[in-house]
Amino acid sequence: MEIREALHEMLANCTLSTTSAWKSCIDNLLENTKRYPQDRFSIWKCLQKLGTKHPQLTSPLVAELLNIHPYLELTEPSLEDNCYIGLLMLH
Repeated sequence: MEIREALHEMLANCTLSTTSAWKSCIDNLLENTKRYPQDRFSIWKCLQKLGTKHPQLTSPLVAELLNIHPYLELTEPSLEDNCYIGLLMLH
């Protein structure tokens, strides 16, 4: 767990240059939330720092990441879902 937390901290300090790299990073962090639920706070902190550091990459993906439809009002996912919480941390 300590090694994963150190990797999350290192990743949070990286600079990503493309939207595809950013999306891949988010997808893999969210997958790790499912695989290691005990790491959720470390992953959420990493996502928060990455979102703050990369607003130009985060903004274009908001609707896609949160599954927001521009015309339809859909029900909000559960706040018990660790992946959804992580995505909210990006903003």
